[in-house]
Amino acid sequence: MDGIKTIEKWKNWLKRIKVEAQNLVMYRSMFKDVIEIINANTELHEDNHFYRYMNNSHIALIVMGLRRQIKNDKQSISLVRLLTEISEAPHLMSRENYTELYSDSSIAFLADEHFDPFCENPNDQHVSKNMVLSDIQDFKESTELVESYADRFIAHSDKRGSKKLPTFEDIDNCLKILDKIYCKYNVLFYAQSMDSLNPTFQYHWKKIFEIAWITYEEK
Repeated sequence: MDGIKTIEKWKNWLKRIKVEAQNLVMYRSMFKDVIEIINANTELHEDNHFYRYMNNSHIALIVMGLRRQIKNDKQSISLVRLLTEISEAPHLMSRENYTELYSDSSIAFLADEHFDPFCENPNDQHVSKNMVLSDIQDFKESTELVESYADRFIAHSDKRGSKKLPTFEDIDNCLKILDKIYCKYNVLFYAQSMDSLNPTFQYHWKKIFEIAWITYEEK
């Protein structure tokens, strides 16, 4: 496969990864907001199976979503698979291709400066393989407990169990690293900076909690 086709394939993968990763970041943020709503209302402070359902469903959704982004087999489209392929052909992510993204920009003079952080040394002509491998390692290390939990408790019922289970803090850390790495490579592919995948809602999504869900007909 030639370089142009490979980069186009990577871009298509990145689009798919964005949708999945953004959903994970967004769902985690929404879940936290719902917990705050519950905590703020003392009338809701009683044991309820719905809370356990909500909690367990959320955990399963997030850890399985993170597990998808770790998989590195040739049938997978994942963040780790994408980064692995980039690390095997770093020359394709070249300074020349990157600076072309600035060709119609008023800040074209900054293109080289913006590309330098992706390189081993300033003025290198392609991204650093070591940098990409380091990003893979950071993500895999952060998700080790989550992947084990997903494999042994969610996807399968493993008789080995686990000596240590991931905490919400562990899950949050995984999502922060996923978010950070995606935003980093979005710059590399599109020269478009973004702080986070977490969207700014254009509507008041919490409005559903301001309305009674069960209504009763007047007798």
